Amino acid sequence: MTAAPDRTAGMIQARRSNSAAKRERIQTVLERMQRDSTPITYAHVARQAQVSTWLVYAPDVREIIEAARADQQTRGSQPARRQPRRSADDLETDLALARAEIAKSRAERDEQHQQIRLALGARLDNLAKADLVGIPSGLVPPCGFGISTRLAGTGRYEPARRSLRNSRSMRSTP
Repeated sequence: MTAAPDRTAGMIQARRSNSAAKRERIQTVLERMQRDSTPITYAHVARQAQVSTWLVYAPDVREIIEAARADQQTRGSQPARRQPRRSADDLETDLALARAEIAKSRAERDEQHQQIRLALGARLDNLAKADLVGIPSGLVPPCGFGISTRLAGTGRYEPARRSLRNSRSMRSTP
């Protein structure tokens, strides 16, 4: 019975050290945000410190964040400058590049559709030929699998040698 308190004491200690590490990360993030003049918000602190938003609203952590926000406002820190507005030429260039990429994607799509149409047509032709020759459609090999379609005088489908070897090795009886 003495093992149970030892285990719980270890779990409590691990939880406390994990909590201390998270709070230290929050403090580090707050210092960096103050140094870089980044606006301090609860969500941004939680995201940067990789902690839950619940933790940043905990009473003691909330006090630290509020103090950092107040300090940032009294210093008159300006938020980080946003990038200047882009010129019309930059936007036109980006638009032209995007349109070229869309055109290329559409051409690739059309080429793939054509390949699919041809493959489907070949399969349908293969099935139609099987009906004309009298081969049951279940015995016709799929297109493009490297299987020969030698028809002996019996009208039966005989697979290529490679397929025969594979089928022999897969049999359970000799």
